[in-house]
Amino acid sequence: MSVFTDLPRNEKGIVECWTLRGCYNLEGLTDNMSEECPHARDDCYSPCPPDCKYAAGCSNPWHVVAHDINLILDETIDRLGAIKKTCYMCEHFLKHGPRIGEIEHPLIPEQATKESSKEVTLHLF
Repeated sequence: MSVFTDLPRNEKGIVECWTLRGCYNLEGLTDNMSEECPHARDDCYSPCPPDCKYAAGCSNPWHVVAHDINLILDETIDRLGAIKKTCYMCEHFLKHGPRIGEIEHPLIPEQATKESSKEVTLHLF
């Protein structure tokens, strides 16, 4: 049995690994590590940073760092669809990820609650 069978897939059968945090399904952690992870915030878009221990080294066999500048700079890609910043440069995400307007986003930084940190940064590259 493959360890990849429980990963979310779209209607075409393509794995949507960019929707899962790097710490997803690690033994002993609760609900995608949401209680322990400082990056998992419910009040705004808060992706796993590229230097996070669990998100930095993507172990999926289809993860390939993109080198095609046209693919990297494609403006139609909805980078807010990725919960890990590592995905922003991954060919799999850039080719198969959501396009602008295809998905509705939960709260984004401008809509963060007043209890949130006032310093929210969004880096797309």
